[in-house]
Amino acid sequence: SPLERQTRAYLERAMEEGSCAIHLAFEGERFVGLGCICFYWVMPSHDNPSGHRGYIMNLYTQPDYRGQGIAHTVMDRLIQEARDRGVNFISLEATVQGRKLYAQYGFVPMEREMELQLDLH
Repeated sequence: SPLERQTRAYLERAMEEGSCAIHLAFEGERFVGLGCICFYWVMPSHDNPSGHRGYIMNLYTQPDYRGQGIAHTVMDRLIQEARDRGVNFISLEATVQGRKLYAQYGFVPMEREMELQLDLH
């Protein structure tokens, strides 16, 4: 599909550039979960003088492996990846199912951010 091709191209480029890290979880040979963190720069500010930020995408655990701590393990690794890169701000888009996990790590809802989706057609 076009989305799959675009996603593959993005991930290949981002992994090569080092602007994205993916952590995979396996039980033996079986894939059971993953998490992706993308790194980007914004203009420095008082609360983020470096301007370096992380965005967690696609934290996922196979349904029959949920509730076994896999998402916690992957999240620990994503957060450590951010620390290792000197990133002190991480954001994500939370599903209803993920909010409890994210809150345990200290993620809080953002009150000031807004979004505009442009129609490019």
